[in-house]
Amino acid sequence: MASFTHIDETGNPGMVDVGDKATTKRTARAQSVVILPREIMEAMSDDEIMTKKGPVFQTAIIAGVMAAKKTGELIPMCHPVGLDNCKITIKTLGSNELIIECTASVTAKTGVEMEALTGASVAALTVYDMCKSFSKGIVIKETKLIEKTGGKSDFAVTYEIPPLSALILVGGKSVRMGSDKSRLVYHGKPQYEYVASLAEKAGLTPYFSCRSDQSSFFEERGKVVADVFLGMGPYGAILSAFREQPCHAWLVVACDLPLLDLETLEELIKKRDPLKCATAFKSPHDGLPEPLITIWEPRSYEILLTYLSKGITCPRKVLILEKTPLLEPSYPDALSNVNRPEEFEATLKKLSL
Repeated sequence: MASFTHIDETGNPGMVDVGDKATTKRTARAQSVVILPREIMEAMSDDEIMTKKGPVFQTAIIAGVMAAKKTGELIPMCHPVGLDNCKITIKTLGSNELIIECTASVTAKTGVEMEALTGASVAALTVYDMCKSFSKGIVIKETKLIEKTGGKSDFAVTYEIPPLSALILVGGKSVRMGSDKSRLVYHGKPQYEYVASLAEKAGLTPYFSCRSDQSSFFEERGKVVADVFLGMGPYGAILSAFREQPCHAWLVVACDLPLLDLETLEELIKKRDPLKCATAFKSPHDGLPEPLITIWEPRSYEILLTYLSKGITCPRKVLILEKTPLLEPSYPDALSNVNRPEEFEATLKKLSL
């Protein structure tokens, strides 16, 4: 017969006796994920949502701390402990996710996993209660223990970072240049070959993003992602890549950056944040996101499709609307676009100096 820690030899329930355990410093961190409909997120201002009931996040934090302190009263057989500390944070992730984390600590003979889980759960429920007048479409997605220390053993959730590949955009019409920008020669080889070689040196597998009528040419030169979202330019190329490899992250790079160097690619990869929608540079020309040398994470696929349903097909606009944190490039000239014949000639002269 199975042995249960909360049932004694007579079959009656009871608490686990922790009297002989050592008193140690113990911590636990738990997380709840809440999905908020777009209309609620649009009401956010200065990292807070105000409703007729008051500030949502501040109220949720107070509720979560109060709940964590009362865990022993809520969960049968859970030991009541006097918390040394309890902290709750709420941050946004992507366009409609809230990440609620509760960290609890105690110096005691038993751990505080349940306190952390209870705090995160009640904070999430409070967000629901505060926002339900906006929409009933709120989803509390998951609640889980992230890590704990102290006691018999430590524990931490390991996060598997999605694999990263390079998507080289070679399918543009190059109307302003008057010729295919991907085949212009700046470094002794066509630009598509040069960018592919940079990607390989950075440890990435390059894929050529092209129109279906270009596929046979590029299939002889490497892996290909043919556009299936037609007439959308780079936006369609990114969506096509995710449709083929939805679990990959894509470092999207255009072929109109002749001064792009390995150091700039490696800088972007090193500073990649896989928990964000994307990792992007700030354009040195206008201070806005530079979408065509950007790492797009798998979570951005759904976000891009959502914006597409609203008629938005501009990658830069998505990065702006998602409030993507921007990196300052160490070598700003690497992000210089060349789109016209006179710019091409000027760049050739610059490279020859």
